[in-house]
Amino acid sequence: MQFKNEFEWTETTGMGIVSVFVEESATNWYVTIKPRLFELPITRGWKVTKKQAKNEREAFNAIFAEWRERNKNWTKF
Repeated sequence: MQFKNEFEWTETTGMGIVSVFVEESATNWYVTIKPRLFELPITRGWKVTKKQAKNEREAFNAIFAEWRERNKNWTKF
């Protein structure tokens, strides 16, 4: 698999500040989310298809929403 683009930015969520890394392939987005105060990421290369998300921000939002659904007991990073 070959990546076309890589994106990196900092996002402020209701839980705290996270660093977001998104890699784009021809058909998918791969999202890694790492809270600022954590050593390891909370997601690592989670896949979102381009049918589900049109751009890297939508891919982040989809993955973060899915992660929040799975980890409802977390309130802050």
